[in-house]
Amino acid sequence: MRFSVALCIMIMNSLGGAAAGSDMVAAPGEGIILVDQKGFVQRWVGGSRTPEWSVPINGIGEGARSIVADLVILPDHTILIVERIGHIIKMAGNGEILGAKLPMYEYILLDVTFSEMQGGLLEQDPVKLGRTSVAIVSDDGLSIYLAPDEWSLIRQVKLDYLWNDATFGAVFVAESMAYHFSDGLVINKAVDISKGNIIGSWVSGENPHETALALCNDVLVVGSQEGVVAFIPTKGEASDFRYRQVGETDRELRAILDAGCLGADLAYTVSIEAGNGQLQLWDLETMAAVDVVDGANDGHFGMALSAVAGKDNEQLLSLGDGDARLWSVLDNKLVLRATHFFETGERLSAMSVHEGFLLWDGATVWKLGKDGGDPTWYAGALQ
Repeated sequence: MRFSVALCIMIMNSLGGAAAGSDMVAAPGEGIILVDQKGFVQRWVGGSRTPEWSVPINGIGEGARSIVADLVILPDHTILIVERIGHIIKMAGNGEILGAKLPMYEYILLDVTFSEMQGGLLEQDPVKLGRTSVAIVSDDGLSIYLAPDEWSLIRQVKLDYLWNDATFGAVFVAESMAYHFSDGLVINKAVDISKGNIIGSWVSGENPHETALALCNDVLVVGSQEGVVAFIPTKGEASDFRYRQVGETDRELRAILDAGCLGADLAYTVSIEAGNGQLQLWDLETMAAVDVVDGANDGHFGMALSAVAGKDNEQLLSLGDGDARLWSVLDNKLVLRATHFFETGERLSAMSVHEGFLLWDGATVWKLGKDGGDPTWYAGALQ
C-alpha cells in the first residue's frame, strides 16, 4: 500500500514561519493526544477508527504553521495547549477545559492618534496586539518560554503565575506595555506584575519575528522569519550569543520553520530553502552548521515543514507537504534511510515513540518503524 505525492507549493505564499513545539504527544494513560489543522484536540487509542473525544480550539496556523505553538502533558497529567495567536489552555485527560489564559505582551497598536484618544488605553479598539508566535514548556513543567509576533524579546514565565492571575482571562507576561498610536507616538506604561514570575528574558535580534524555538542543553535555538538562527545560552555570558544567516537576504521567503534538539550535542532547524538548504544540523558547542540537506540532495521535493527527533536521538523524521523522510544521524551527518508519501490535504505531524514514530496525516495515524519500512495502521481511517 503506497501513496501519491500531493505538493502544495501555494502554502509558501502565506508563510509566516513556524515554531517548534509538539502538536502530537503521548496521552495520560494510553493512546495519543493530537491537534489537527481543522482546530480540534483529539485523543486516539491504538486500534480505534474514531477519536475517543474531540474538542475545538482557536489557534491560527498562518500557512505552514501548526495552529499550536506547543502541546505537552504536565506532571499532574493535565494537557497544556499553547495556541498560536491565541490562548494557553489547560485540559483534563477527558477533554474538559480546565482554564484558558490569554498572554498579554508589551505591544499594542491603536488606530487613533494620541489627541483623538478617549477613555483608557485598553478601551480603544486595537489594530494589533502582540500575540504568541512561538512557545516551549520547560522539561519540568514549571515554566514556559514565550515570544510574540512583534518585537524580539523571549521571556521565561512561571506557569503557576498564569493560572493564579485573575485579570479577565488575560495575563501580562511583560513588565511594561508600549502603546503605539497612529501618529507615531509611543507611550510606555509599567505593568503590575509580581517579581519573580518572569524568570528570564533574552533578545534574539533586532526586532525579528521569531518563528521557531527550542531549548537544547541550556541553549535557546531561535529561528526567525528573516532566515536567521540565534543561539542564546540561558546561563553564562551574554557575549556567547551567536547569529547564523540561513536564508539569503535577497530572498523574500526565507523563514526558519522549526527547530529541535538531537541529544546534548546537536540541534536541527528546518527552513524555507533560500540558499542554505531545508534541513540544517548544528553543533551546539561551536554553534556552527555541520550538515545541510537541500532539494537536490535527498531533500523534500517542495519544502520541508517540520521535523521530529527519534527517542534515541540517532534518527530524524522530517515532514514535507505529503511526504515524510527518515534520516539517520551518523558522524554529524544526515543520511536518508526511507521516504514515504501520503495522500492528504492536511499538514503532517508526528511524534517519536520507542519503536520509531507515529504520524498523523489528517485521517489516519500511522506507525513508522526505525527500519524505515512501510507504515502500518495504528488508528483512524483504514486506507
